Amino acid sequence: MGVLDSIKDVANKGIATTGRAAKTVQLKAQLNEVRKQQDNLMKQLGTSLYEETKANPLYRGPRENIYASIEQSKLQCDALLAEIAEIERQGQLLAATGSGAAFNQGAALGTGASPGVPCPQCGSANDVDAVFCVGCGANITVISVEAPRCRQCGTTLATGLSFCTSCGTPIT
Repeated sequence: MGVLDSIKDVANKGIATTGRAAKTVQLKAQLNEVRKQQDNLMKQLGTSLYEETKANPLYRGPRENIYASIEQSKLQCDALLAEIAEIERQGQLLAATGSGAAFNQGAALGTGASPGVPCPQCGSANDVDAVFCVGCGANITVISVEAPRCRQCGTTLATGLSFCTSCGTPIT
């Protein structure tokens, strides 16, 4: 009976170990959920406190850099949203005109540029149906529209801005 008792002990230890491991996994999952809830509540508290204190110099003074960073991030969000809206508008224009892979960048951006697709390499104007640039021979079937950047700080600028949202430099 000694061998059977040993096997039984090993099996019981294995079952106990598996049970502890399963319980540990379950508790860790619960812990992660509680932490997520805690983070969400802290975000809600932070947002409500920010809204209540942002205009009060008494609260703002020692935390000015945090308030300034929050305001800066809001401006960046606004600029990114404007850029997304412009890209979506360009897509709608492209879909409405029925163009293929290339399109008239100047018309899509509303700049009043002359008809044709500017080459991303040399800037030469090309026919809308052109596959290669007439000026340098580069493949122009896919034109990526790169957003303008601030000459002072390099921030990506949304279309139609008069000043940089990051540093305030006039856009010319």
